[in-house]
Amino acid sequence: MEKELNNFEAEFTEGKKNSFYVLSKKWLTQWKKHVSYDNVIKDEEPNLKWFGQCTLGVINEDIIEDNPKFIHFKKYPEDESFSNVLLKDGIQEGVDYILITEQAWEYLSKIYEGIEIKRPVITLHNNERRVQVRLKQVL
Repeated sequence: MEKELNNFEAEFTEGKKNSFYVLSKKWLTQWKKHVSYDNVIKDEEPNLKWFGQCTLGVINEDIIEDNPKFIHFKKYPEDESFSNVLLKDGIQEGVDYILITEQAWEYLSKIYEGIEIKRPVITLHNNERRVQVRLKQVL
């Protein structure tokens, strides 16, 4: 899983992927304790204080809007399906969530219950690429 979590930068820079996934940083921190991730990647014994003891909850539940209003969002290319999930106001990348690859999302979502938040990559006028985490509302 270490490889999957670290592949985002390479896949984004290569420009071959048109979408990435949002992952709650709080959930990821709990998961790392649950599986003793930091110890395992260092080839150490699991930390028995946390290993298998943390309650994980639903992936991304803490970063989505609880009572979303009915909002129409800009449609993206037909060949892609993006999650029409509204994120809470004020959340920040690196603080509340991180971006991960499809491979990392598939790994986690096969094992744990979660809310998929798939977002498109857009190219700005200066050819800079960005993941559009906030959906554009259409009035």
